Amino acid sequence: MESVGCEAHSERGEVPKKFHRLPELLPNYVWMFSFGANIGSAVFKGTGVEPKFSSAAILRKHCLKFNARVGEYQNVFANIIPAKNSGTGEFSKERCVHGVIYMIRKVDLENIFDEREQCYIRRKVTVETYGGEKVNNVEVYYGNNGKDYNKQFLATPSARYLKLIYCGGVERKLDGQFLKKIKSLLLGLQGGQEGTGTVDCTSLKILNTPSKQKNTARCAWG
Repeated sequence: MESVGCEAHSERGEVPKKFHRLPELLPNYVWMFSFGANIGSAVFKGTGVEPKFSSAAILRKHCLKFNARVGEYQNVFANIIPAKNSGTGEFSKERCVHGVIYMIRKVDLENIFDEREQCYIRRKVTVETYGGEKVNNVEVYYGNNGKDYNKQFLATPSARYLKLIYCGGVERKLDGQFLKKIKSLLLGLQGGQEGTGTVDCTSLKILNTPSKQKNTARCAWG
């Protein structure tokens, strides 16, 4: 999925009034960047995790892909792939992934999200808020160990999953062009209400976390 709206952000310095400046990171808390179903509050409500702060943000030099695999490669989820080298030794500045940065307890990251994202690899990155503030050492989960498996496994994400991303993006007021692309993908699948061109965000279905003990999660990179 091509990146959109990556240049519509201020330089580091004074934060525009429509955006909130990030607070100082609390002791025993971490920043986490989410780009999939975790964008919206519905997922957090289901896990019991309560973020201290959240803000719309972008991860530069990356592209959003729907190719992360969980469970015998049957389910397809969002993934982030480092942008390919342009041939000049520089990454394209136009490529970025839209999402949300959360301040959560470190224990919740390790005990809850590491379990939920057990088919992802957690790494640290630098993200930029919509207000132009850069944040280092932000935790993010790479699917397929950050690799692109599209050529090996061809499939599409479910309407249920795209709906979580779209509705979460609307809730968090993410970039309009980004939301338009997600909505277009959603309306092209069953359950997208093609006839009306609208998406009902009043009812969202969240799947249970695969259990490591029962070995129900099978990971493409594992």
